[in-house]
Amino acid sequence: MITVQSDAEWKQLCAAMGDAALAADARFATAAGRIAAQDELDAKLSAWTKTLGKREIAALLQQHRVPCGPMFTGTDQLD
Repeated sequence: MITVQSDAEWKQLCAAMGDAALAADARFATAAGRIAAQDELDAKLSAWTKTLGKREIAALLQQHRVPCGPMFTGTDQLD
């Protein structure tokens, strides 16, 4: 689960993703713009998160001060 509550957190998320173009895209500069393009952003985030493990994503985002937390299955919890 990733939560972006401010424009500053948005920029931090883009930095964690290594996507300077996404951070510079004026369509996503405000919360209203990000909400309007939610489907596109969900697709981008989904593609990015598929490249890393849950714990790796959580650690990276926490380093960038983006609120997040991995969603664990029962098996994950046992591991």
